[in-house]
Amino acid sequence: MGFKYTEFNRHNMTDSRPSILVGNHQHNLDVLVASKAFAEHVVFLGKKEILYVPFLGLCFYFGGNVFVDRKSKKRSRKSLEHVRRKLIEKSLSVVIFPEGTRNPEKGLLPFKKGAFHTAIQTQLPIVPFAISEYVQDMDLNKWNSVHVKVKYLEPIPTEGLTLANMTELMEKTRAAVESGVSELDQKM
Repeated sequence: MGFKYTEFNRHNMTDSRPSILVGNHQHNLDVLVASKAFAEHVVFLGKKEILYVPFLGLCFYFGGNVFVDRKSKKRSRKSLEHVRRKLIEKSLSVVIFPEGTRNPEKGLLPFKKGAFHTAIQTQLPIVPFAISEYVQDMDLNKWNSVHVKVKYLEPIPTEGLTLANMTELMEKTRAAVESGVSELDQKM
């Protein structure tokens, strides 16, 4: 895509495998940005509608990623159960954008519970990551139009946590991602 790409603290992600990777979501291209970052032993959780996007849907499917049907709570739970099995059986990490949809504006949308529910049930750490806000500067008609930065933040352990701790875990993770995005944007 011609983006300039820089990443920071990759060891926070690789040393914590398997884990739940949680970050901000701005654009459909985040999957491409993140695929460069999360090249090995990582799958993505994405909405079922991605299957119908030409080229991207096939790549996503053949990459072994997991689709979630957000219109059905029963099928959503089944998808998360599939993620839990993959994480444990294959020692994989999973990328989940907990905002649930893209947010092209500055700031984060409220987080949904799925990533945190999965982390608590599997007792795997959450590794927050931040992607710099690049959408406003992106010009797909220019080569090297934008510099995308990804920073892996300190892992948040979930061992011993129960669903009663979910709100606190969500708030801690959201604060970490928000702080990481702000820090990356100040380095622009």
